[in-house]
Amino acid sequence: MKKKSLLWISTLLLTLAGCSSDDNENDIVSPIILTGEWEVAHRSNNPNVFDTADIWPFTFNSDGTGTWPIGTGTFRYEVAGKYVTIYLTNIEAYYGQPVFKYEIVSYSNDRMEWEEIPNEYWSNYGQHFIFWKSRYTSQNILPSKDEEVVSNQGSWTITTYANMITKAEFNSNPPSSEDSFFKDNTPLTTDNVLKFSNSLKNTSTNYKKFDQLYKGMQVNRCGYICYYDNKDMLKSIEGAFVPIDDLDVNPTISQKEATQIIVKHLHLDNSEIPLRLQITPFYSNGIIDVRLTYLYENWYGCFSHCECFIDAHSGEILSSNFPSKWYSSN
Repeated sequence: MKKKSLLWISTLLLTLAGCSSDDNENDIVSPIILTGEWEVAHRSNNPNVFDTADIWPFTFNSDGTGTWPIGTGTFRYEVAGKYVTIYLTNIEAYYGQPVFKYEIVSYSNDRMEWEEIPNEYWSNYGQHFIFWKSRYTSQNILPSKDEEVVSNQGSWTITTYANMITKAEFNSNPPSSEDSFFKDNTPLTTDNVLKFSNSLKNTSTNYKKFDQLYKGMQVNRCGYICYYDNKDMLKSIEGAFVPIDDLDVNPTISQKEATQIIVKHLHLDNSEIPLRLQITPFYSNGIIDVRLTYLYENWYGCFSHCECFIDAHSGEILSSNFPSKWYSSN
């Protein structure tokens, strides 16, 4: 084990000396470039194979291990020059393939392109990958279940993320109304409110939906759905209501400028794309980061819903799960 660790450190130090994070003047790629979480779009090099627009999450750890959604989900990796070899860390192979080899054809601190080296498992065709990093991944759009805290408060079961209630179940002694619950348990202010949206009541369903608005602007994916029994007594509440102290809802970046940034980032053919200005919270490591954003979204096929969020004040791409460059906006 010690020998392996020393070998990994030695390889890292040697490759650091010859690596450029901003260009490809040589064929030496530092393992440090790979470290972190990436969003990955993939395309088959076989023109006869249909690809979806699925985005794969990859994680490369500094100790030479990683995770991806292929095979067993975990691997170890080695970097030699501009080549990466990935070994599945379980005896179970992926369609018979235990080892994957790639050539890094371009790289920077937040973007890479890989070509899979042909092998006996996939004939002469492999995958072409585009990796990119954003401040947040698509997993940061909703609170992480792993970071939620469940507590019992008398006959109530309360689930929270960063002290924000994401679920409340009333086993008995429910609140007299949803309004009283919101008033006592959410950070309502003059600017930050919950507004009734819609409701449904029939023999099988009874609910009311409330949206979160800040200074009259919709807060993305925020608000609560309140469920009732057949006597209109509260049974549970689910959703999110994020605290917002002082957010400027006037964008610094114009919609035209935001469009240009997204078109360049996604390599779109069409410069006329629909954007929506909205408030978006991002959830990361128990922290809620609320931003004014432009949102561009699109569907590819029936199942691939892609979103790109740009900060409306700084122009930063905050999160994107589009399969960059391969699909136009048409």
